[in-house]
Amino acid sequence: KDRYSLNENKVLSKVAAVERVYGDNLRFVCPPRGTYNIQDMRRDLDRLEILENWIPDVIVVDYLQILKPEQHSQGNEEQKVNDSAVALAGLAGERSVLVCTASQVNKQALNKKLTKMGDGSNSARAIYAHADLVVGLASADNDKYEGILTANIVAARHKTFNENIAAQILQQLDTGANFIDSEFMELSD
Repeated sequence: KDRYSLNENKVLSKVAAVERVYGDNLRFVCPPRGTYNIQDMRRDLDRLEILENWIPDVIVVDYLQILKPEQHSQGNEEQKVNDSAVALAGLAGERSVLVCTASQVNKQALNKKLTKMGDGSNSARAIYAHADLVVGLASADNDKYEGILTANIVAARHKTFNENIAAQILQQLDTGANFIDSEFMELSD
């Protein structure tokens, strides 16, 4: 039996499982890569509010660099991502909603214990300028085998922080245990 093959019954079963856990509190919008931008998101949020009387508290964008550029956006890739980050920050302010997104790191950061400013991929620098909080998630090769994920603050607009203070999170992903235990500690690369 191929557990990765999908059919209509499997999809409906998964949807029912999500609905059992989250009820009516969760919505997914899953457009193809590069076909959706913040303007489209505003339209869908308006539609959800008008037709379903549903207003989100949190919006998760996975991830900013693969969104369609905003209509006015011109220039290189970093400028286009910067325009999307500005539009996303504007959306968060307009709707009073927490917006979370992810960014990839460069190759040099792949095996580091801590994510630091400058570890973001090319266009990630545009995101740092507009985010209120940037949290790094890292798992060096040895840590991956031991089920350890490290989280640290990379940038914070409204508070002081030490990027070497991190939470180490023990996981066992094979069994679906995303969080077993955690502890704060000071680390260095």
